[in-house]
Order: sequence, then C-alpha cells, then structure tokens
Amino acid sequence: MSIASPPEVLPTLDLHYRSTPGLDTAAAMDAAIRGQSLSLSQAEGMVNVEDLNHPLLIVAAGSGAAQAFSCALSRYMRRAKASTSVLWCAAQASEIYDEDTLREAAELTVMIDTDASRSHAGLRWLETNSSRFGDYSVVISGAPGFVYNVTDILLEAGFTQDQLQSDVFTYAPR
Repeated sequence: MSIASPPEVLPTLDLHYRSTPGLDTAAAMDAAIRGQSLSLSQAEGMVNVEDLNHPLLIVAAGSGAAQAFSCALSRYMRRAKASTSVLWCAAQASEIYDEDTLREAAELTVMIDTDASRSHAGLRWLETNSSRFGDYSVVISGAPGFVYNVTDILLEAGFTQDQLQSDVFTYAPR
C-alpha cells in the first residue's frame, strides 16, 4: 500500500493497493481492508518536488506508481511552470490503472514487458530517450533493484547523482 495523494489534498489520503495472491502479507492486508483496523507508518525517504520551475521526469514501476501519481498531481495542482513527464514500467497490462488521471497531470509513457531486468522495454526506452531529459530532475520510484537499474542507466547517460532522487536511496542504500 502506498500513498498516492499529493499533500495539497490533506487531510484526505488516497492509498493505492493491489493484492498479491499467495503472499501471507497480502492476505493480512486484504483482511485489514475488509474492516479490521489498519495501522499506517510515516513514509520513508527524502524526495522533494518543490521546484515548479524545473522540469521533472518520474520513472516508476510496481508500487512506485503511487509516488508518481502523488508527485505529478502535486505539480499539476500547483501549476508547475516546467514540464512533468512520467515513464511507467509494468510487467503486465493489469498493473496499469487510472491512466487518464495521470495523463491529465503529466506527459505519460507506459511500457509493458515481463522482463524485470535491465532489458525491460521501459528501461531500453529510457536509454534511447535519456538525452531528451538531460536537464530534468528525476524521481525514481519502485523496488530497490529497479531504482538502481534506472540510476545506472541515467548515470551512464551523463546525469549527475544530484539530479536523481529516490526514497530507496534512504531506506536501501547501496
């Protein structure tokens, strides 16, 4: 479960969740959502998208899509002067949801490929198109393996570490 709402809509909290069959933790979450109590903890990480005058690229996969929604919607609601682009990488079409909302807030590219490695179609797209985003700040959201694959691609393409942000850098440093 991940927070997908931007700070501008507080105290409303929009949580995105997709159950994973066969996992004990998913079964416990499913039970909690059906009316049992639910405890939430503070989000981890230090991602900041306050600069509305600088273009932003968000590269997301898995539960990282919720952070993409939050960041893109926040910039949209605050009328960012610079562009916001989202690359959403997924393993299957069923992982993509509410595209219209995200397309309203950002330029959206969706890439679906079952290959979870650096050969994923989305990461190949990023390698090919990275020069288009050279002056952008980049938020990378998803599992640590994905985040570090994206990080390596962007650093190899000439981005600096200062251009890149991810919660993973805080809770799962290399």
